[in-house]
Amino acid sequence: MKLPGEPIISPNKLIKYLLLPQEEDYKSKYLNEGGYLLSNWQELYRDLIDLSEKFPAKFKKKTIFGDEYIIQDTLSGRNGCKSRKIYSVWYYEKNENVSRFITLRPLKKNEELK
Repeated sequence: MKLPGEPIISPNKLIKYLLLPQEEDYKSKYLNEGGYLLSNWQELYRDLIDLSEKFPAKFKKKTIFGDEYIIQDTLSGRNGCKSRKIYSVWYYEKNENVSRFITLRPLKKNEELK
């Protein structure tokens, strides 16, 4: 199933959260190792939008924020860096017909890429 609605990603989610280096944040380190940096945050933005439009989304549960969907797939990596297997979370807001990107994390070794 394709992610419902138009995919929306807040640039601040990437700039001030996922790509911002922090001492104990494995997400920014994981993305940086894939070539995704603060200086090229637009590439991560484009790759996540592409992922949301091309790969299947799986309904996870209903929440107070909307219907939660997950997409498990691979970001290609940038500048010759290794690809990154990720688990991304999106909330579909029916009244606005948009799916908002919430977060991502590295896909765990024991999780299947589906």
